[in-house]
Amino acid sequence: MSSPTLARELYAFPAGTFIENLALHPRTSHLLLTTFAGPDIYALDPSSSTPAPTPVATCPGSTGLTGISAIAPDIYAVTGGIHIGFGFEEGSMRVYVVDFSSSFSDASSESAASPYAAKAVVKEIAQVPASRCLNGLAALPAPYSHVVLSGDSIAGKMYRIDTRSGAVDVAFSGDFLEPLGAESKAVPLGVNGVKMWGDGSEKWWCYFTNSARGTVCRVRIDPAQQGSRVEGEEVEILARLPGEGVVKAGFGGWTAHDDLAVDREGNAYVTVHGNAVVRVKTNGEQEVVAGGGESTVLKEPTSAVMAGDGKSIFVSTGGSMVEGESYGGQVVEVKI
Repeated sequence: MSSPTLARELYAFPAGTFIENLALHPRTSHLLLTTFAGPDIYALDPSSSTPAPTPVATCPGSTGLTGISAIAPDIYAVTGGIHIGFGFEEGSMRVYVVDFSSSFSDASSESAASPYAAKAVVKEIAQVPASRCLNGLAALPAPYSHVVLSGDSIAGKMYRIDTRSGAVDVAFSGDFLEPLGAESKAVPLGVNGVKMWGDGSEKWWCYFTNSARGTVCRVRIDPAQQGSRVEGEEVEILARLPGEGVVKAGFGGWTAHDDLAVDREGNAYVTVHGNAVVRVKTNGEQEVVAGGGESTVLKEPTSAVMAGDGKSIFVSTGGSMVEGESYGGQVVEVKI
């Protein structure tokens, strides 16, 4: 385990604002943020001298949002519901398609401080009443990117949603996605972060974390079969939680993986509660790249996304208590 590179806080939200997930919007190089604090999606320009969030879309019927993933240029799938505790009210989980293509007044506006001329068009395309926590979300590669996989952290299943038809089913399941039993003292969430990665040939993997089991995993999937597992391929456990003292425990006294980003070489950058980002290589080696130890730079990291140039990751956090003072969620740039 080695330690920290350069981390720069871009923005800190008010206390009580939990930033759950983020995605990159290539057209503007802005970040799109979801929160547990309401139905709005926010945009933030990391290149600004004074980055600040702007609400750019609202997902009606939800009080908190989870995963967000691009399914086409300017178009994103987003999940949300009525947020309570570690999950959502039964029957409240929804899947939205959020279309930013009409949000720009003209090409020249993209260089302005806020290129969004109007809020995005939001359409609810599916309800998933059987789920109480659709969490991480990732689109399949083109030309299948209208299909997304979403991890259910409570049921321990990988749902498949067709954003064109609204069809929902289970792509795959297994104990590697499930939380531990009620008698366990681990965080009560199984599969959490979800990302796709291809090796440049025709092979694709679904990367995912399991918060309760403390694992970073990947499994071969077939995009042409709508993200089903490749028959005969085993789930690889790439890494387990770092040893004691490497990462400071977060809320509830837990140390747990959350969401992740994956670079071009297949290395995963995994957010770890309560204060670290860990790089996990395909051979299982791992090292802390930000936070860890007694650091307070990252306050409950929740998600990460690669920058367009591949030289940085952007990290969201949920906020925490530090020396008796309450801090809100953050957006932090980490040079890698």
